[in-house]
Amino acid sequence: MTKLEIEEMVKPMLGNYFRYGKNLVKVESYRSTDKVITIHTDKVNLPVANENFEKEIGKFIPVEMNVTMPSPQVSGALLESSVIGQNAKALGDLIMENIDMVKKDPAYIPQANAINDQLKSLIELGKTQVEMIKTQLMAQKLTL
Repeated sequence: MTKLEIEEMVKPMLGNYFRYGKNLVKVESYRSTDKVITIHTDKVNLPVANENFEKEIGKFIPVEMNVTMPSPQVSGALLESSVIGQNAKALGDLIMENIDMVKKDPAYIPQANAINDQLKSLIELGKTQVEMIKTQLMAQKLTL
């Protein structure tokens, strides 16, 4: 295939989602030369020799994405339901209080360290909850 023929096949792919192997990818752009076209997706850049293009393009399976993004209010409500979202102000106050206590009394450092360890655990739990929320939102997008 010629460079022009290949570009004409890639242009309609821009901005669309495809199943490529085990991945769901969005074709974002491409760059072509006389010998190679590189298809840039949101996950990976795929260089394809022009002589292999027809074979490789067949691996891009179109995916219908009628994606409705959740409203910011829904996303915000979900995040507020996480441990961090529910306790953000109290956690911030506790951190600032610990900083003040350590400044006043270095003997407070062991207790501050213990509190810090517990805060780290809460933060890790919050991160896990946020990842779970992201996964749920992505699953909702794929089923719409």
